[in-house]
Amino acid sequence: MAVRSPSRPPDGPAAPPTPQARIILATIECLERYGVTGTTVRRITDAAGVNIAAINYYFGGKEALLEAALAQSLDEALAKTLAEAAVSIAKQKGNIEAGIRAFFREYLVTAFAYPRITVAHFRAALLEQDYSGAAVAATREFVDGFYRLVSPAMLQQTEPERRLAVIHVWAAIFNLAMLPRLFAVSRESLTSEEMVSRLCATLFEAL
Repeated sequence: MAVRSPSRPPDGPAAPPTPQARIILATIECLERYGVTGTTVRRITDAAGVNIAAINYYFGGKEALLEAALAQSLDEALAKTLAEAAVSIAKQKGNIEAGIRAFFREYLVTAFAYPRITVAHFRAALLEQDYSGAAVAATREFVDGFYRLVSPAMLQQTEPERRLAVIHVWAAIFNLAMLPRLFAVSRESLTSEEMVSRLCATLFEAL
């Protein structure tokens, strides 16, 4: 999953980030660098340039801060990604396959940059088989939304086959994002035109 910095307003320079924003961004950076267990309050405050009291003042404690940071990065990773896919299709004048191919070319460049954040999102599901969390629900919504975008151009005969193809694509991306070392693939191969073609073939070629 890709996590991006807040975008600059269209008119004029970006306003200085608020203390809350600095703390959340520092938490995201710490989660990626140290993982959930290694993300301490001291590391967060050092990275954000604030004192420890600011964590309680703005967020009420570490656990609430972690939830806020993961919620923001989850929105970046899923909700905004879905919007970008829709924009990419629109830029191709409604040609769904061309739009999704262009989308993957851009998306894959940053999709694998934050493996520990991705693991943190799915920590409860992975460790405790708890599928009631926000990440699982948001992922289901994302997959459904992506399916609605691409299904008109898919050649699989039945809806279950089309949905399964979409699930295969995003399961592969999420697993590669969480476990890049396990699959022993280079960053160049993950972002290559061959990878884009494989993903698109899964979506748009009949099984």
